[in-house]
Amino acid sequence: MKYLVFLITAVIIFFLVRKIIRRVFPNLTNANNLLSGLLALGLAPLFTIAIFMLFLNVLVYEYHPNRKFEMESWHENAQDRHEMSEDLLESQLLINKTKAQIATELGLPNDDILLELDTLSIWTYDMGVRGWGLGWKFYYLNIDFDNNLSKSVKIKEVID
Repeated sequence: MKYLVFLITAVIIFFLVRKIIRRVFPNLTNANNLLSGLLALGLAPLFTIAIFMLFLNVLVYEYHPNRKFEMESWHENAQDRHEMSEDLLESQLLINKTKAQIATELGLPNDDILLELDTLSIWTYDMGVRGWGLGWKFYYLNIDFDNNLSKSVKIKEVID
C-alpha cells in the first residue's frame, strides 16, 4: 500500500517537475524526462511522508488551555487540574511551605495520610487526564519534602 502511495506521488511530482523544467529551461529537451524522473523518485517519499505527517497532526490536534491556579477550582474539578500545572510551577507557590500549609491549599494527596504522622518525602497529587494523539496523557503533581518543607515541585506526565 505504501508503495502505491509513493508511486502516485512520484507520478504527480514527475509531471509537475517536468512542467517547471520546460518553463525554466526551454532548450533542455533530451534530459528533461530523465531529470524529472530522478527528481520524482527522490522527492516522492519525502513529499508523501510530509503530507501524511501534516494530515495526521491536523487530525489529532486538540486544544488544551492553561489557567491560573485557583484553590476552589483545584478542589472542585480534579480532572482539569493539569490546566493549572504551568502556573503552579512558574509561580513557585508551593516552594518552602510546610506539609500543613500545602494540605490547607491543595488538600491531602489521598485519604490514607494522617498529617500528624506523615513521614513521606514525596506527595503525589492526581491532576487529571486529557487526550493526547491517539491515546491519553495522565498528569501527576509531585512535591518533594526535606525536613517537612517542600523543596521542589514537578509535573509528571504518563502517556498511554
